[in-house]
Amino acid sequence: MAMLNTVNRIDRRDTLDKLARIGFITRGIVYGTIGVLAAKLAMGFGGGTATDSNGAIQILSNQPFGQFLLILLCIGFGGYSLWRFVQASNSIKGTDNKKYLDTIKYIIMGLINSGLSYFALNLFLNRSTNSSSTQSQTAKLMSQPMGLFLVGLLGAIFIGVGLYQFYKAYSEKFKDDLKTEQMNSKEMDVTTKVAKAGLTSRGIVFAIVGFFLIQASLNHDPSKAKGLDQSLRVLIDQPYGSFLLGIVALGLIAYSAFSFINAKYNKIEVY
Repeated sequence: MAMLNTVNRIDRRDTLDKLARIGFITRGIVYGTIGVLAAKLAMGFGGGTATDSNGAIQILSNQPFGQFLLILLCIGFGGYSLWRFVQASNSIKGTDNKKYLDTIKYIIMGLINSGLSYFALNLFLNRSTNSSSTQSQTAKLMSQPMGLFLVGLLGAIFIGVGLYQFYKAYSEKFKDDLKTEQMNSKEMDVTTKVAKAGLTSRGIVFAIVGFFLIQASLNHDPSKAKGLDQSLRVLIDQPYGSFLLGIVALGLIAYSAFSFINAKYNKIEVY
């Protein structure tokens, strides 16, 4: 019986490992789409636009093999969220204070990816996706008790996540999650470069989103809130905006490449 239980645990871990790796692939596809479209917008090419994850999924659904891509995205994001929820469940059993932060982080990541999986599933089934704008979502949150505080807190969290992306990039903390012993020197060099570029661009976008959420809270005005797509448009409205957007877009493409690297080399720890 003990041996059977051990075999079952190994099978579950292997299944979770495969699902998580598919999740990294789907994340890479979506971020790559966002980055390429933003780069085309920065360079003035036709078809360029600023979009977010939901918008990228919609665009992918309209491509050749769009239905297949939706199935892949649904499974990938769903599997990734399951992995994060399992990590959350196991991390709370830890003995140090860090377990609480880890648990919250894993839960948030699980919820975000669950939402993306559900969005892709609705598109596949031709259901209404009900993709409300950042402003309308912020307005709903503001209408709740302590809504202004919650919007401001959410903005602070976004900025905090953005700053952590910078720290993770330049401390090379991202290497802790990778099977670096399986990489040769060239693979490690490429990984380091794309990770730093990708995490930096992601950090910039998160910080911009957080800044505008705080502005919305301080001004009691949900119209000031901006999502990923609108944050990218903010860049292009600045001096040398096309250049700035182009740099961030290339960084998002690098983050896409880093996601594909994670699909192969991430340790997929469950605890």
